[in-house]
Amino acid sequence: SMLWARSMPFLLWAIYSSTLLTGSSGSNGNDVNLICVNDYRVTVTCTLEVNASHSSTENATYSVEFFSKLEGSMFTCAFKKVMDSYKCTLDVDETFSDVDCYGVTLRHNLAGQLQSTVYEDCYEPELNIQPFPPQDLTVTSASQQYLFTWAGSKYKVYTDYNVLHHELWFYKKENPSMTRTVLHTDAASFIYLNEEVLEPDTVYVAKLRAGPENSYYKGHWSKWSSEVEWRTNSSLDDNPSDRIIWQIALSLAAVAVIASCLYCTLPARIWIKSCTSVPTPAPFFQPLYSHYKGDFQKWLLSQGLQGDLIKMEEVLKIDMLIDAKPIK
Repeated sequence: SMLWARSMPFLLWAIYSSTLLTGSSGSNGNDVNLICVNDYRVTVTCTLEVNASHSSTENATYSVEFFSKLEGSMFTCAFKKVMDSYKCTLDVDETFSDVDCYGVTLRHNLAGQLQSTVYEDCYEPELNIQPFPPQDLTVTSASQQYLFTWAGSKYKVYTDYNVLHHELWFYKKENPSMTRTVLHTDAASFIYLNEEVLEPDTVYVAKLRAGPENSYYKGHWSKWSSEVEWRTNSSLDDNPSDRIIWQIALSLAAVAVIASCLYCTLPARIWIKSCTSVPTPAPFFQPLYSHYKGDFQKWLLSQGLQGDLIKMEEVLKIDMLIDAKPIK
């Protein structure tokens, strides 16, 4: 009975697909092209490209049906025309796994006539992954390199199994046709770009996309992230860290020069002070200097001259001033 329960979904799919009306020979060939990708969680996005001759009839409608061979459930997605193609998005009930298998049927209603084509007998989600584009791409300068970072994937399945790798495109803003690519296969959410591969004082633009790259998981590149742009340094010497190093070096050199000058001039000044003496009148005024150490007042007292000087000052005093009248 358990074997019967497991085989029931496959039996239902066989009965279902046998009842489908087969479209024209070109329905699954040159007239239409159906591509369905998924985020490896619950969402499937399908794009249908239709030949102009096949869609010339007005009011033509398209839809796609997914039949789970594991669960026996069915999901239908109606296409809406967007520009020159048709698009639709649907969500399944449970998260995708590596054992899921879906039968994919394309339905086409043309002038009231329904045509159905089994487009894929076993659609495996793990082989048709298209991740979301990377978010919050930023660029910063770091020691003659440029560091690109972005928000890591919030989906655990991507990080647990190292499903994704990333591709960085960068080009000069004035010449977008000269595009260069940097591949990044590590699970970390950053890429280093050496400054030496870029032209100085130039504006560059970069963008990033993610895709499945694993021995088991396959699929398509994501859409591009939003672009970032930056201007490179005018030269390698203009790097901020280099400028700081040069400033420190110049400051140290100036201190060394000043210290050297002081070291050389200070002994010379001491030698001049110690070896050069100011002339003294002591040899010419003896015993003024030998006995009285140059004290002139003491020398006068010893000679008895100070009293005579005082008397001379008294004689020279003026007692009265007479105002002389002018002579007529």
